[in-house]
Amino acid sequence: MNSIVAVMLAAGSSTRLGFNKLFLGINGVSVIRKSVQLFMGVADKIVVVTGFERERIEQELSGLPVVFAHNADYPQGMSSSVRTALPYVTGSEGALFHLGDKPFVAPATIERVVEAFRGGSRIVLPLFEGVKGHPVLVRGRLFLEEMAAIEGDIGLRKLVERHGDQVRTVEGDEGCVFDIDSEEDVAELVRRGFTIEKSQG
Repeated sequence: MNSIVAVMLAAGSSTRLGFNKLFLGINGVSVIRKSVQLFMGVADKIVVVTGFERERIEQELSGLPVVFAHNADYPQGMSSSVRTALPYVTGSEGALFHLGDKPFVAPATIERVVEAFRGGSRIVLPLFEGVKGHPVLVRGRLFLEEMAAIEGDIGLRKLVERHGDQVRTVEGDEGCVFDIDSEEDVAELVRRGFTIEKSQG
């Protein structure tokens, strides 16, 4: 079976909310922990790319089967985190990139992404109401050089745009595009019945 390495991008400083949203408690579990747990049993290895509040993230994920990769250049943007992860995905067939602040992706969405990859697709991502979401699964051996050259805060966007003819989209769910970026997003979670505990760090 082709190996898949999940890469959790969790290095950003996340300043818009006034606290680190990765530690927002949702029904008693932090955003970053919930996000990582989505890929347990799916990926052969889970790599968490840290940056801001590195030690706190490592402590929060204590006991989970993850490997940490520290991105000292995290202020340069998401692309630096993608580059940091590359040594950990070299040799694997697929690199499954996800954002640490997207804990609501449905397991069925992740399964569809992986199934499309197993079927031979080179780049796979979910689509919800016409919007591209996460996770993004890349056939790593084909795109390592390009991923090593990306810059800025756009992550894999340029790669996806450049190889649009090789991108396979699968049915996604709202969770694959839902961002926790504002107080309104947090309020929406409360409206939906989630118990929310704001980070005190």
